[in-house]
Amino acid sequence: MGPGVKLMLCIVLCCYFYLGHVTAGREKRQISQAVIGAYLKQALVEANQELAQMKAIDKMMVDQGIDAPAGSRSYSWHLGRFLYTKDAKKVRILSDKAWVTVRTTKKLVERTGWTLAEVQVNPYIVNEWRLQVAASCPFMEPKCNPYTRYRTADGACNNLNDPSLGAALTRQRRMMDNAYEDGIDAPRMHSVLGGYLPSPRIVSNVMHKSDCCPQFSDRLAVAVMQFGQFIEHDVISTPMITGYEGADIPCCEGTSATLLPKGIRSPLNQASAYLDSSQIYGTDTAEQHRLRAGFG
Repeated sequence: MGPGVKLMLCIVLCCYFYLGHVTAGREKRQISQAVIGAYLKQALVEANQELAQMKAIDKMMVDQGIDAPAGSRSYSWHLGRFLYTKDAKKVRILSDKAWVTVRTTKKLVERTGWTLAEVQVNPYIVNEWRLQVAASCPFMEPKCNPYTRYRTADGACNNLNDPSLGAALTRQRRMMDNAYEDGIDAPRMHSVLGGYLPSPRIVSNVMHKSDCCPQFSDRLAVAVMQFGQFIEHDVISTPMITGYEGADIPCCEGTSATLLPKGIRSPLNQASAYLDSSQIYGTDTAEQHRLRAGFG
């Protein structure tokens, strides 16, 4: 896999950067609000410059034939018909913003010398973040009509008290807190005892060996699995990682034994989280129009 920016699979920190309630506490190092503002401004500039550089590398990967142009009918293209990015433009906008805000957060932690927890509750950072970052967030809270007769295509406004709850193009909810190595985005490398964890690929191969389990069942038919997958496609859809302008990445042709996804912070869900048959009827108005004949 090339080093360029790949379509991130998540919305993070920009729209959902939880800074918590400001609490009084002793900080390791006192920094004025003016300095905090300057730190944040410079971190944002650097993060955007890095994003532009990585996008240029992405384009170079396509120009040199390393990544396959979108629609080239490669293996990744065929796989993508099942695991495709539904609204590539919107997902890319959210993804780019997420990447910048994650990089900015890491730079703040490095420059202040504070822990992530201290950064999250510092009142100066809370204020400056709202002014410099949150104001440009591309995510808009949906406006609901409580008297509408039918559900929305993307699942927004199903809950009038929390309109974006379960809507498409929002982050996937976690059942447990993340366990990133640095608390922000780095894949976990160490166990609770301090040793190195095995490659996720090795774990997958060991846990899913075909010779360890019965091949037949007296109670369940393959239709149970198929229906389970059908339901799964109704409630979750994670975008594929792509390169420049949707280019296909030959990520499985390398020799590395550790195939770690790049940049995952909080995965994005393209589907609505409700059992609303969105895998049949679509998750946005444009997709619904494409699926319908328009008569009859």
